[in-house]
Amino acid sequence: MPANAQKAHEPGKQLFGIYGLNDIAWCVLVAILLPLSSYFLSGPNWHGGFELHTELEELSAVLALIIGAMALVRYYGQRDGLLLLVGAGFLGAGMLDACNTIYTSKFYIQSMPSDSSALIAWGWVASRWFLSMFLLASAIVWRGELRHHINTKSGEFIVFSSVALIVAGCVTGFAVMPLPAAYFDDMDIHRPEELLPALLFLLALIGFATSKNWTKKPTEYWLVMCLIISTGIQLCFMPYSSKVYDLEFDVAYTLKIVSYFCVLIGLLADMRDNFSQLSESKLQIKQQALLLTSVLENIDEGISHYDSDLRITLFNANYLEMQGIPHGKFDIGDNLEDIFRYRAECGEYGAGEVEEIVRQKSDLARAFEPHKYEHTRPNGQIIMVTGNPVGGNSMVASYRNVTERVQHERQLLASEQTLQSRVCELEELKRALEDKTKYAMNVAEDLRQAKNVQHDAIQNISEGFVLWDADDKLVMCNDVFRQLFAGLKDDIEPGLSFETFISLAYQRGILVKEEEKELAETVTNRLKLHHQSIVPFDEMLSEGRWIRVSERHTSDRRIVGIITDITDQKDWESKMKKLAETDALTGLPNRTLFQERLQQAIDQAERLETLVAVMLLDLDRFKDINDTMGHPSGDELLIQVSERLIECGRKTDTIARLGGDEFAVIATNLNSPFDAEYLARRIVETLGTPFSLSKNEVHTATSIGISFYPQDDIGTDELIRNADIALYQAKAEGGSVYRLYDAEIDCEVQARQKLERELRRAIEDNQFLLAYQPQFDIKSGRMIGAEALLRWEHPERGLVSPGKFIEVAESSRLIIPISEWVLREACQFNNRLHESGLAEITVSINISPLHFRQQGLYQSVSDAIEEAGVSPASVELEITESMAMAHRGNVIDLLNDLKKLGVGLAIDDFGTGFSSLSRLKDFPVDRLKVDRSFIIDLTEDKDHRAISSAIIRLGHSLGLKVIAEGVEKPAHLDALAEMGCDEAQGFLFARPLPEKDFVDFLQDSKSGTAAA
Repeated sequence: MPANAQKAHEPGKQLFGIYGLNDIAWCVLVAILLPLSSYFLSGPNWHGGFELHTELEELSAVLALIIGAMALVRYYGQRDGLLLLVGAGFLGAGMLDACNTIYTSKFYIQSMPSDSSALIAWGWVASRWFLSMFLLASAIVWRGELRHHINTKSGEFIVFSSVALIVAGCVTGFAVMPLPAAYFDDMDIHRPEELLPALLFLLALIGFATSKNWTKKPTEYWLVMCLIISTGIQLCFMPYSSKVYDLEFDVAYTLKIVSYFCVLIGLLADMRDNFSQLSESKLQIKQQALLLTSVLENIDEGISHYDSDLRITLFNANYLEMQGIPHGKFDIGDNLEDIFRYRAECGEYGAGEVEEIVRQKSDLARAFEPHKYEHTRPNGQIIMVTGNPVGGNSMVASYRNVTERVQHERQLLASEQTLQSRVCELEELKRALEDKTKYAMNVAEDLRQAKNVQHDAIQNISEGFVLWDADDKLVMCNDVFRQLFAGLKDDIEPGLSFETFISLAYQRGILVKEEEKELAETVTNRLKLHHQSIVPFDEMLSEGRWIRVSERHTSDRRIVGIITDITDQKDWESKMKKLAETDALTGLPNRTLFQERLQQAIDQAERLETLVAVMLLDLDRFKDINDTMGHPSGDELLIQVSERLIECGRKTDTIARLGGDEFAVIATNLNSPFDAEYLARRIVETLGTPFSLSKNEVHTATSIGISFYPQDDIGTDELIRNADIALYQAKAEGGSVYRLYDAEIDCEVQARQKLERELRRAIEDNQFLLAYQPQFDIKSGRMIGAEALLRWEHPERGLVSPGKFIEVAESSRLIIPISEWVLREACQFNNRLHESGLAEITVSINISPLHFRQQGLYQSVSDAIEEAGVSPASVELEITESMAMAHRGNVIDLLNDLKKLGVGLAIDDFGTGFSSLSRLKDFPVDRLKVDRSFIIDLTEDKDHRAISSAIIRLGHSLGLKVIAEGVEKPAHLDALAEMGCDEAQGFLFARPLPEKDFVDFLQDSKSGTAAA
């Protein structure tokens, strides 16, 4: 709405300009004063007349029809659902008023079945009912923002159908049936049927007026004015009218016409505002068109636009110029095909049939696809054409003269090609010049080298050079050769024989003579090497230096010798040999040198017929010291241990470090095994005394395994292996001792190693299975769970109980993958029971102490439960009492995490360890399991009975369930029930059963046939 139109309809603004009253006040005043006038005019006994009634009815019908027609016209222009309802309401009211006028005329009233007073009154009421309903509906639509929802074909059909049906029904009803009396003089309210439209008008007024938006638009604003007056008509007049042509009826008709005029004013004001907006829009469009034309004519590019019919709708002067079209040749609205045809005739598209060119160009234009290409005109201009579709059914094209840019690019490309060609030529010349220069330099260098070859060959090498002629006489040598044999520098002259040279070298001690050989023999051997000249050989000079002699015969039987000082190489080899054979931390021999020394000791003992003892040492608790105090302290401990071992050993013994905390001793020249045992005791006692590390006193000990040559074996590997087996036995006995190799121990170790290999194969081949022993509630006798027990189905030995392989699995750490398999399988078993509907029980799973100390136990449990899809509450983990007490801090944290996961926790074998009550109360466990060792003699042994009773009372005091395992006799069950034990398991109920037998046991239990 324009600002001036909106301002005219703001609340409180004057429309009539009298006494400063606004539109609302005027409408309220009219709604009050006109009814009051009937009171003052009633004195003169005004009775109205038929003619005045008819004229007012005709005027109201005409106004209603005009308002309805205007509102519907506005609706089809704005598509506003409010105007649809208002137009339909006034149109129907106008038709009802018109019919009422016609029916109540003198010509028709005589043929109507109703009394004139009833017909006139009910015709009035029908019109007011109809209009009030549609105005209330318009208020509802307006407030609920539903105006766009009824703006549909189906909405229009419903509205117009409703109008037609209601009007047709009223007209038909009035024409064919007598109407009841409309006046009741004996009642306080003479016209009660008038209250319904009064209520509807009031609700519509409330609906519009309670929203602040009704003052924004003229139609809604003057519709509120209409509702004020219409409500006044109904409330103030009609309930009290008593005659058809009385004064109240005439006043009511007058107010009705006034209310219609209010709506008419709103529609006219709205039309005025729309006309103002349209004028402003046309002005803006005209200004924008002028601006667009100015912009198009002042840009460097040519612009054109054509529609879906290939009609030119827009172009500028640059377009005509770049297309080669004279000004005025074509205008807006011309067809693009005509332009194609004109340009084809002018040769703009080259040679070809004109109509074929026009057809091709038109087909491309009708595709409305983006395109960009360069077009070269006959005059040499190059035009860049860019086209972009607009809305899918028109195209905007731009034309830019890129002749100068393309020419520059072509010139630049030609220049680059020329420059590249010149660069290639220069490169060829440069390479030719370099080749000639290089050849000249090589020739000059060859000439210089040929001239000075003798001097360079002798003096400019780092090795000693000597040349002997065919008679073994010295021809020449360099200064390096003279320096190597400095003691003969006065004798080294041309003509010196090689035999004299070697003899003088040995005589003056320059060369070291072979032990236990005469000088003549040594010289003879050296001459043989000189004349053979097969391979280089090393010689040691008396001053400790080493030389390598390499001699070769020439074609003229001369001998050329190269003597290289390899002292540094020999020193390096010696150092590397030492590094390869000694431990970097302690300086002791390492495993490699240890094995060499052992072989030497065996060879010596075989010659002297003595004993050799091999001792392997392993420090006890070294890992704990290394972990708690750090690796530097661990290294310092190893150094101090090596020093003490050296103090204990003899000079003929070899002390070695094999790696980590493992040391070894080779004791040679022994007369009996007691000599080795004495040394072993001394080592155990020495290493058992405290060590000082970082101002801390540290205690450790050692275990020693001893084997002997030749009684235990004859090879180095066998001796070390046997000592390792003895060491294993010493550590198995608790450490801090030594043990001699025993063949029986060897058999046990081999058996354990075989069992370990079979366990690994069992894991790979899935040879394990679980047996389940039921657990029962003692009071109710109901099965409440089962303990999963591991079994090994060995392919040769059959079913193997855990007692025969768990220890090996623990020591080899194979218990970790086995425990994880048990977790997964037990959870899957529980899920299968639950899905089959047999039982919902808790499965107890034993957790290895080693597995419990691993970081991944929590994740393993969580993954097994999630993978099986069982509830965590249906899984219980059992830990031993001793393990829980030994690792209290870490165990409590892990148990709390598992408890939060939702699994049950139990302490197994309770009573066999050393529990602390102060510690036990900190564990978040659910059950205590009384060890079977107390249950077996429960009825015979009073001590066991007392211990069992104490455990049960202790568990109950801590709020824990107590379960007894190993219940085999009814007397056991009776005693446990008497003590208040909660649960039990054992052979009395059932042995551990494979899954199939366990399922059968459950089914039998349900049918009542299971053994008690």
